[in-house]
Amino acid sequence: MANHVITDIVSTITGKSQIIVNDGVIIIKASKGSYVSVFSAVGIMIKSLETEQSETSFILPSGIYIIVIDGETRKVVIS
Repeated sequence: MANHVITDIVSTITGKSQIIVNDGVIIIKASKGSYVSVFSAVGIMIKSLETEQSETSFILPSGIYIIVIDGETRKVVIS
């Protein structure tokens, strides 16, 4: 599996979803009903949710996060 790092004002498309990071705001574009989990760099679950719309957003402080959307994993760096 390739490593993908996302930093501020960058987006990435994974399978059927997209992650956009802009100024500490994470925007997830995925199918309604997608499962999203956010973990810290040391593996602590920060957030877990099922999307209610095709676009979901939340704010995270600076750091390194692992975001899993319906089984697809991406690394996100917020500076």
